[in-house]
Amino acid sequence: MNPETNPWVMWLWAALATLSGAASSLSFQPYKSMSWKEIALAFTVSSTFAIFVGSFVAEYIARWFGSGQLNIRAFGAVMWFMATSAHFLIPVTINRAKRFITAWNGTEPVK
Repeated sequence: MNPETNPWVMWLWAALATLSGAASSLSFQPYKSMSWKEIALAFTVSSTFAIFVGSFVAEYIARWFGSGQLNIRAFGAVMWFMATSAHFLIPVTINRAKRFITAWNGTEPVK
């Protein structure tokens, strides 16, 4: 059976990529000075960000390249990258959304 078409292999690959990306994201945090609760929260945030946003990004990439079907390794790479970079991407996205809402609303930006 081809692993590209087996849904169990795809989910296992996505889970492994997400969990390893979440573990990698801790290397960018001051984990030695963090409590276990803070580490668990950082790990959970990275994992859920990759699961919900990473799968959307991977699907978008597959459609952008035209085939509509994403290679299992590329899907895993996207999931790993999204989990690893979650603590950078989330604040950047929030700040850009604030700027967009402020500009769209016509109010002065909060300083």
